[in-house]
Amino acid sequence: MQAWSNDRIQSPNHKVVMNNGKETRYSLGLFAFYKGILKVPEELIDEEHPVQYKPFDHIGLLNFTYSANMKAYCGV
Repeated sequence: MQAWSNDRIQSPNHKVVMNNGKETRYSLGLFAFYKGILKVPEELIDEEHPVQYKPFDHIGLLNFTYSANMKAYCGV
């Protein structure tokens, strides 16, 4: 969402705090994948918000993130 929205939607930090260390905690990852090339929509680009990301392959980005970051992969 961060790259698609041209940095208008930021990735949130996630932190878990548990008061009782004896409780079992379960978590579930929810992931979405886009097969194809993602690019910033033209309506999200203007003088105040110049393009921050070149078009990129989502699966290629996911594979790349294991070794670096999003700006290194598709930043301008």
